[in-house]
Amino acid sequence: MSTLGFGVSGPHGTRFVRSADTVRLVNEAYALGVRLFDTAPFYGPEARAEGRLARALAALPGPVTVSTKVGTRRLAGGRMGKDFSPEGISAQARASRDRLCPGKALDLLFLHGPTPNQLTPAVVATLRGLQDAGVVRELGVAGRGTELQAALTEPAFAWLMCPVGPSLAVVLAKAADQGVGVL
Repeated sequence: MSTLGFGVSGPHGTRFVRSADTVRLVNEAYALGVRLFDTAPFYGPEARAEGRLARALAALPGPVTVSTKVGTRRLAGGRMGKDFSPEGISAQARASRDRLCPGKALDLLFLHGPTPNQLTPAVVATLRGLQDAGVVRELGVAGRGTELQAALTEPAFAWLMCPVGPSLAVVLAKAADQGVGVL
C-alpha cells in the first residue's frame, strides 16, 4: 500500500466537483504513485463519490487498495444518521463492494465513528462473516477518540483511521505496538 492516499470524500459527491474532475484527479494521483483510495457511500446522494471513484479506478492500469466506510448513512433530507446494526453494516458493505469492485473483495472496510458500546460481539461477528464471504479483506475503525481505544481491544480490527495529533499519541503508540495500521 502506498504511504500517501487520496480521499474521494464529500466534495467529490457534490455538484461542486464534476465527475470528470474526480476521474482526472484520481488518475493524476495514481501517476504520482498513490495506490490507496478512500471513500464512503454517504459522500453525496446515492453514493455519488463511490460511483465516481469506481469509474476512475476502472481506467487505471494497475492494482490499487480501496477503502470505504459503513455505519454512517444519508437519511431523508440529506441528514446523516448512524446504523451499526448487523443488517445495516452488511447491506452497506455489500452495496459498496458492488459499486467499487464488483466480483472482488473490498480491500479495507472501516466502521465510521462507532461508540465503544456499538462495537458489540454481533457487529464483530457480522464483519468476520463479511470477510469469510469474500466481501471484505481487512477491517478497521475510523474515529477520533474512545472508539479507537476500544477497537484496539478487538483483534478483528487491523486498521485505524484517525486524525494525527497529540491527543491521540497514546492510541497511535499502542496501535504501532500491536501492529495495527493507521490511516
